[in-house]
Amino acid sequence: MSSDRDDSGRDDEQDDDEEFNSRSFDQNRKEAASVCAPQIRSLLSDWYEVPEEYIINVESVKDGEYDAGINDIVDRLDYRGVDWLVPKDGELIPVGERLRKGERGEWRDMTLRTQNGTGNPSEGQTIPDAIEGHGIYPRDYVLAVREQWEVHRAVLLDTATVIERAQSPAVQTGYASNDDGSAYRWFRLADLLMQDCHQEVWCG
Repeated sequence: MSSDRDDSGRDDEQDDDEEFNSRSFDQNRKEAASVCAPQIRSLLSDWYEVPEEYIINVESVKDGEYDAGINDIVDRLDYRGVDWLVPKDGELIPVGERLRKGERGEWRDMTLRTQNGTGNPSEGQTIPDAIEGHGIYPRDYVLAVREQWEVHRAVLLDTATVIERAQSPAVQTGYASNDDGSAYRWFRLADLLMQDCHQEVWCG
């Protein structure tokens, strides 16, 4: 299995489709991701054995840029990388999502945002801090690859295992930035799989 990182310096989550074209760090790109939300919900329902209607999508699409001074609970969850809440065995399991564009059969690297264009810390800082301090963070991450509006491949990753094993030389990782003020850390997916960071793999 090969990993195909975009070495252009852009996280392809930011490469909006024509109808959602936006080159600032506003949140319009989330509209494109929301089209695939029913498929992601179905995958999570399958893994956690929870009815789809019980799974909560906490991603929101708002007008304009992030306001670093607003303490909206959805924004707080977003900064921490939480996109879904799954009720299971009396608890709400926080789950993150990475939706990447790629041709059918293609895999993409996992990424975590390290700068979001605001004064607020991003997932690259909040997640390791929360793991260490037993705070809120996405316990699992679903990395999905879509062609047009159809998810054709997905991996469910254990977040704490990714963070831990990314310290090993066995996992190729690096940093890149976008032209909208955001930046991210990438992890070679093939290495994460070899290090048993995954819990489930779906291939369409």
